[in-house]
Amino acid sequence: MDIYTDDTTWPATGAPSFPTSFIAGMSSHNVAILPTLLLIGQLTTPQIARGVSLSEFWAWVRYVYAVSSDSDLRITADFANLDSHQKTILSDDFGMGIPIGYLVGTLGLVSWSDGRYFMDRMSALMHGPLPVPRKRGPRKAPDFVFMDHAGALHVVECKGGQSGPDARDRQLSSTTSKGEPTGGVVQKRMVLLPAHLQGQRLACGLSIGVSGKLGPSDLKIVDPEFNPEFDLSEADDSVIGDPVMRSGLAKSLRGAGFPATAAAVAAPSGPSARAKSIEASPAFLRASRRRVIDQRNAAARAELGAAGAVSFMIGDTKLVGREVTMVLPVPLTIDGETYRRAIIRQGVPPDLLGMVMEIGLVEGALPSLGRQKEGIGGIKLIAEGARGELRIGGSFASEIILEKSAGPAGTEVPSA
Repeated sequence: MDIYTDDTTWPATGAPSFPTSFIAGMSSHNVAILPTLLLIGQLTTPQIARGVSLSEFWAWVRYVYAVSSDSDLRITADFANLDSHQKTILSDDFGMGIPIGYLVGTLGLVSWSDGRYFMDRMSALMHGPLPVPRKRGPRKAPDFVFMDHAGALHVVECKGGQSGPDARDRQLSSTTSKGEPTGGVVQKRMVLLPAHLQGQRLACGLSIGVSGKLGPSDLKIVDPEFNPEFDLSEADDSVIGDPVMRSGLAKSLRGAGFPATAAAVAAPSGPSARAKSIEASPAFLRASRRRVIDQRNAAARAELGAAGAVSFMIGDTKLVGREVTMVLPVPLTIDGETYRRAIIRQGVPPDLLGMVMEIGLVEGALPSLGRQKEGIGGIKLIAEGARGELRIGGSFASEIILEKSAGPAGTEVPSA
């Protein structure tokens, strides 16, 4: 896949400077499909959700059929001809997973928070509430806030589409009917972070090519300037890392099959991440709020202590989580090999559960919880033939294995 990084959009002086790990102008990037699908699954996993089934979490497995057999990244004509709603979902998911898969390696990213969750949680931690981000337009929260190995925070907005580079460029930057700037370049500039923690502020636009048609897939990365909507430049170091830490833990726990614990970690003071601490509420409400939180934390501890989680190994790492073997609805052919079944595992290390039990359910800011665990090795996408693996430091790992047999697990048949 081609990548065009427009270095002219970075400030001529001051921060952020153009990253030394980026290549100005045109470059290329090999997309590892299977681990990218796993990454899409984690990027789209909510920190707090109720009534979500295992099959809904892994609905993104269907995208394995969307990628064509071309030598460059393209989607098949069948998926390009989906109705507009389904095409939009695919474009949005690929528009997140593929750019982030590139940034993971180039920026040394270790963990992340959804942009809206980041703003909601910061609102809970700040002395005064922050305005609620809109779901679209100039005041929409950016897609993600990432942390790198050094603790710097990178604000990233992602766009994806199948209508060509011109449409992609309009997604990145355009104006409303009222003449207001909109698009990814506005949303990613919405949050101003403390100067010593401010990393890159990026808008990434993916134009997705279709098999049999002119025009390849290509990614454009820019950093234009707009005035920030929300100023967090004076936020204390003790709280600014909390949303990323909690989000990373919650997503890992939810992916491993611990939804009650994930919700308690993500929103420690109430039903949503915006809920302020119990001590900040009127005295007559504190006892009732405390009872609700105590009940929820008790449910989380019971969930962590239950015997329902599966133990397994990914590589040389012991994990607890969940594992599913599914027969593919249609045989899948990749590089001349036909696969009929997929095995999917995702889990967390057992000692992470102990750490969450000990200190992960407290109300206060968690500036360091998870940093050591998540920072080891950063985020890695690993492709090994018919196997893909995603690792998020020492806190989470998942893998998808394609098998040629649809019989009992572990059985194989020779390829045709």
